[in-house]
Order: sequence, then structure tokens, then C-alpha cells
Amino acid sequence: MHNKSLLNQLKSTDILEESMPTKKEGKAQLAIDEAKWHTAQVLAEKKANRSANVMKYLLAVTYRIMAMEGLDEGISGHISLRVPGEPDAFWVNPFGMLFEEVTPENIIKVNEEGKVLEGDHPVNVAGFCIHAAIHQARKDVHAVVHTHSPLGVVFSATGKRLVSIDQNSCMFFEDHGVYNEYNGPVTEEEDASKMITALSDNHTLILKNHGTITAAEEIETAAMLMIAAERAYHVNLQASGQNKMIEVRPEVARKTKSWIANPIGLSIEFEAYMRKAERVYPDLLNYKPSEL
Repeated sequence: MHNKSLLNQLKSTDILEESMPTKKEGKAQLAIDEAKWHTAQVLAEKKANRSANVMKYLLAVTYRIMAMEGLDEGISGHISLRVPGEPDAFWVNPFGMLFEEVTPENIIKVNEEGKVLEGDHPVNVAGFCIHAAIHQARKDVHAVVHTHSPLGVVFSATGKRLVSIDQNSCMFFEDHGVYNEYNGPVTEEEDASKMITALSDNHTLILKNHGTITAAEEIETAAMLMIAAERAYHVNLQASGQNKMIEVRPEVARKTKSWIANPIGLSIEFEAYMRKAERVYPDLLNYKPSEL
């Protein structure tokens, strides 16, 4: 975590506020809320004061998860994580490497001026433009995932927003934007600035003819949102050919998003994907910190 525990972070979210047990509730609901509160506390303790080695490992794991799920595209795409205690620096993949080749040892540290502070590889210019702009503009964001996933690229070509037609798609209700320009790889400050405007305070941005960006305070959240986005693209594309499509009611979509797109649930899901990635890419275990 960055400077505050998961428990403190979640105190401002609907899911935790709703889960705080009160004596006014019925016995069954009280038991449910007690369980939710206990889960938040357990995760908060696990994430308290995580070392730089742990954070870099989670970043490397995120690259492997994206590759494992088929969301990578050659050496394109990038994932960054703000360095704890260094608000003007972030870790990112070295230019020229596949996602499945990224390890905690070859990740580079870059500052907001594009200077490589640690590492033996150059930075991806397009990746730097995108990530530096987001980290500068959104101080609440510590992790940014950008991919050219297959369905993400197809859906982005429609120029449309996601429609809440299932539980997973509700994760993006009132929380994603669309950047309806494509001027080639993002290598100009003006293009990056327009993307920031389109992202606004949302957690996800669809880039027309390009791909997707997810941004969050937690690397686990940004990673799972990217996987969820690919699922949402699939469902939306499949449903677009139907004569009639029934959308989830706004109030239900909003409540559903609060329940399944919160840092608690996404962190638990990330751990499951991490275990899978460690089975698919056993070399990861050579870098796994003892704290994990």
C-alpha cells in the first residue's frame, strides 16, 4: 500500500461503510456484515507496510497475468507502479521485452522527466508519455495498466461506451471514459493531455483504435479491472448483434459496482491469479519475497 492501510482506504467506500456491523440490523444481516468487516481487516493486516521488493514482485506478476490471459501484444503495452515514498518516480517495464519476460530484477525506475533512475534498459517513449501524464495528473493513482488486448482493440474501434448488461460490465458503470481520437503512438504531450481529460476521475479509459487503460491506487485493482474490461468487451460485442438488449437498472448497476469492483474483492481475485501465474511461470518463484 502507499502511505495508508487498505482498511483506512476502504473507510471511504460504500462497501466498507455498508459492511460496518450495527445493532439495528437483523441477526442474519449482522453476520454477513461481520464477515465482510473481518475480510477487510485481514487484508489490511496482510498489506500493511509492504516492502519495495514485494511491490516490485506484484508488478512483475501483473505483467505475467496479462500475458497468461492473452492481453499482451508483443513488446507493446506497459504497466507502471508509483514508487512508495517517491511520488515523482515509477517502476515500468523495460523497452523491448515481452510481458512474460518481465521480472522484479529487470523492471526500471523512471522519473517524471523520463530519466531512468534504476535499471539497464531504456524506457518505452510512448509508455512514458502515457504513464507519466497519468501519474502527474492523478495523485490518487499509483498503478496504471495499458494493453492492446484483442477484444479491447475491437471494441475501441466502435467508439462506444460499455453497456451494463451483466454483473461484470457493471464494474464500469459511471466509471469509464472514451478517448475518441487516434493519432498513432502517444509520443506528444498534447495527445497525452487529451487522454488525461478523457480519463477524468474514472478508473478506466477506452482508447479508440488503440486499447485500454485502467488506473487505480492498488496494482491489484488496476490489474483485475483490465481483465474485467476484456470480459465486458466480449459480452458487449456478443450482445450488440441481438435485437433486444436489457440493461441493468442504474441503481442496481451502481450497487453492483460497489460490491464487486472494490479493492477488497479485487485483491482477493488478484491473489488467485497470482497463484495461477506462478504455476504457469514457475521462474517467478525465484523472485518471490519471503513476506509473501
